[in-house]
Amino acid sequence: MADVEDWSYPRASITVEEEDAAPAGHQSLVALVRNPRMVVEYLPTGQNQPYVRGTFIADDDVDELLRQTEPKGHDSWQRRITGGGVDPDAPEVATAIQRRIRRP
Repeated sequence: MADVEDWSYPRASITVEEEDAAPAGHQSLVALVRNPRMVVEYLPTGQNQPYVRGTFIADDDVDELLRQTEPKGHDSWQRRITGGGVDPDAPEVATAIQRRIRRP
């Protein structure tokens, strides 16, 4: 059972200043990870309580495709690629993974 006094639930008496200072806000997040166990981004997955945190670790079969979708900062898996040199399946893989993670 979730603890209503824990981070999973917002406090009823939270101040505006505390809300603004909260690093992740009140939402569920999934860390998107690929080799070498690098967190690429934290994907927001919903704002329903209880808020949860999770991790998606890319399988070796899709790791290279996901790497190809990342911009220079390695901070997201792009679902649309405009440059050349990217496998045409790469953005489709990134899209499919993100959709499945967000699916209720």
